[in-house]
Amino acid sequence: LRAKVLDTLRGLLPTSALTNLGVFGNGRFFEGLLRKLHVHNLVELQDVGKQAYTELDKVIPSFVRRASMSHKNQQSYSCFQESMQKEIKAITEQHASLEVEVAKPGVTLVDCDENAPAKVAAALLFAHSNKTLHELQEYTSKLPEEELRQILDTASNARENRRHKSPRALEHAVFDFEINADFGAYRDLQRHRLLTQERQLLSCNYGYYIPPELENTDMGGEYRQAMKEAKKAYDIIASEFAEEAQYIVPMAYNIRWYFSVNLRALQWFCELRSSAAGHPSYRFIAQEIARQVCEKFPAFETFFKFVDFEGHELGRLGQEERKLEKMQQR
Repeated sequence: LRAKVLDTLRGLLPTSALTNLGVFGNGRFFEGLLRKLHVHNLVELQDVGKQAYTELDKVIPSFVRRASMSHKNQQSYSCFQESMQKEIKAITEQHASLEVEVAKPGVTLVDCDENAPAKVAAALLFAHSNKTLHELQEYTSKLPEEELRQILDTASNARENRRHKSPRALEHAVFDFEINADFGAYRDLQRHRLLTQERQLLSCNYGYYIPPELENTDMGGEYRQAMKEAKKAYDIIASEFAEEAQYIVPMAYNIRWYFSVNLRALQWFCELRSSAAGHPSYRFIAQEIARQVCEKFPAFETFFKFVDFEGHELGRLGQEERKLEKMQQR
């Protein structure tokens, strides 16, 4: 019950609420991370970068040396980032209207390769053949749909659960999605590393998510009032400090982002994030992405057989019951 209540009310939290974060990586990763933190516009992230450099310099000084604020490489990188971002912002203002558009929350499949099933099938055949990839793609592109499905099914028939990873051939199908969902869902979903993603600034301009449990209740009215008050504060700050104003935005407000992802990573993403223990807002996104891919390419449905399309009003209840059983057994 406590977990359900927290999941329902988390949208009230402002993005400035503190959180714990663990980061693991090698020297090259941390050098790149420090460089980005040092040049970020938000002072908080600059401070995190300074503190991280101080700690890393104690254990891997040779790996982070070039990320020092005083190093010529870092100074050159700072100039590069500042100039590039300034030019991109200027060209965006020239070519794209910056007026706020009312956008409904949801998932949109923006782009994909119409020949994706044939390309995946060709890649599946490649390793055990003596043909070139181009020859196989030419061959599979002319196959009847039924034969193409038979090839794709061979990569899925033996899977017994979502932890059985599919072959890398699935990486030959790439999809671009745009998502408009609450920031709480974004925080959960943006952690997936095997994809390319970019987000817009968090704002109070695209509406907010209200949990169905609160609809038509007195608490629902209080929830909406809190959102209105937050928007007033946001509008005042954002008029001069758009990036800093993000701190005041409750996590229930929607944010727009996109990601480009291959079919193999998408399979893992949808099967994992649609599970019953997941938060309802991101479960819907995972389910909707799987639906749209299968609708576009019915032959790919075989790769999403462990996506949970059911509704689970009690969410984590099953997970909590299993934990209780283990405790009783001990």
